[in-house]
Amino acid sequence: MFGYAPEKLLQVANPIIAEQKYMRPALLPGVRRNLADNSRFFADFRLFEIGRVYGKRGDGAPVEQTHLAAAIYGRETNGANLLEMKRVAQYLAPGCTVTPVKGQSKTMHPERAAHVEVGSQQVGHLYELHPALLDRGRAAILYLDLDTLQGLPAQRQNYRPLRRFPTSSFDLSIVAGAHDLVADLENKLRRFAGESLVTLQFLLIFPLPPDKKSASFRLTVGSEDRTLTADEVTRIRERVVSGIKSSGYELRE
Repeated sequence: MFGYAPEKLLQVANPIIAEQKYMRPALLPGVRRNLADNSRFFADFRLFEIGRVYGKRGDGAPVEQTHLAAAIYGRETNGANLLEMKRVAQYLAPGCTVTPVKGQSKTMHPERAAHVEVGSQQVGHLYELHPALLDRGRAAILYLDLDTLQGLPAQRQNYRPLRRFPTSSFDLSIVAGAHDLVADLENKLRRFAGESLVTLQFLLIFPLPPDKKSASFRLTVGSEDRTLTADEVTRIRERVVSGIKSSGYELRE
C-alpha cells in the first residue's frame, strides 16, 4: 500500500506475530488506519501522533528519529482543510515556506502536495492523502521530521522599539490566475514597496470567471524618523501598482 522496500526496513529478530516483523519506517501507516477506522463513524475529526520511526543509514546501521503526523479529516469538504493544515505548519515551524510539488509517493495526492522548508532545509510535507488510501472523504496531512526541525539554528528576532510616528495603509486587489500562488504575489509587493513597507496583510481571495481570482492585500507603510506625507504615500502606491502591472497583472477596482 505504501511502497516500502522490505530490504530497507529494520526487521525484528523475534516478532510476536509474522505480520509485525518490521519496525515502522514512518507514522503514516498507523495514522491512515486510524483515519479509515474513524471515518466510518465520524464525518469530521482531527488527530495527530508524535512518535519514533526507524530506518537504516547508508552503512546499514539502524537510525531512530522522532516524527509528527497530523491529520484533518472531512467526509464532505472543499479542500479548505489543507489550507488550515498549512496554518498549523506555520505555527509549528515559524518562518517556514510551503512549496507546491507534484505528489511524489503513493501516499500523496498527485496535485495537492507541498514541501515544508525552513530556510533551505526541508523539514516535512503537507499534502492531501491519496484518494486510493481512503474509501470515503478527504484527509489533509502534515508530516514533520521533528529532529531536523529542532536541530535548525534558533531564529532570534532583535528588539525593535515601538514606532513613534503614525503609519498609512492602502489596499490593492490583484487579478491573477486561479492557480497563481499568493506567496508569489506577496513577494512582488514587498519588493516593489521597498524599505517603507511596515506590514503586508493578505485579506481575501475572490474567484473570477473563467479561470481567474482577485487576491486582496493591505500594505502599511511608514518611516522610523518621521511621518510620511500624503504625496510620499501616493508615490509608494504608484510604484507598487506600476511594478505589479509590469509583471503582467491587472488591478481590480
